[in-house]
Amino acid sequence: QGRTVIDLSILDFHMPDLTGIETFHRLVVDFPRMGGIFISGDASADLEARVFEAGGRALVRKPVDVSRMRSAVRAFV
Repeated sequence: QGRTVIDLSILDFHMPDLTGIETFHRLVVDFPRMGGIFISGDASADLEARVFEAGGRALVRKPVDVSRMRSAVRAFV
């Protein structure tokens, strides 16, 4: 049987139990090549820096701009 591969995760930064970054860190243990796009209504330069430091590829502000999200996803193709 083939191993499941996850190329991309799209995570909200603020979630009930873990942050998106904490969840991303847990996922990359099993999927080390996985990219991450984070979304947040509280997007800021500081949060964006934290996303990139964690290995994420993009931070998209809520409400999500569809063209910005498409651009972020296309960066993985």
